[in-house]
Amino acid sequence: MKSLKELLVQSKQKSYMHGMAFAEGTWVENNLGEVGKIHRRGVNYVIAVTEEGEMFRAWVKDIKEHCGCFLTDPEPMKERDGSDNVKKTKEFINKYKKKPAEQK
Repeated sequence: MKSLKELLVQSKQKSYMHGMAFAEGTWVENNLGEVGKIHRRGVNYVIAVTEEGEMFRAWVKDIKEHCGCFLTDPEPMKERDGSDNVKKTKEFINKYKKKPAEQK
């Protein structure tokens, strides 16, 4: 019987092969902590370029999607489409907070 970790790796690889994961232009982070934008997709690996212009190659099983924001960004909570996610998140959290009972 396969472990959960093996099943997750297989699922990630199948999604990659069908083109549903890690498209060109997506920000990824490898298991060494390097973050870069996918420049080219291989059969079971990607080639990514960091902000400094360094290229690295990583196996699909060893990468995960990264938000593309860095500590140097003035607004790190921006989504990829440019909309502000902080306000929406605060509204969502406050919507479901328990309100204190009114005292008379």
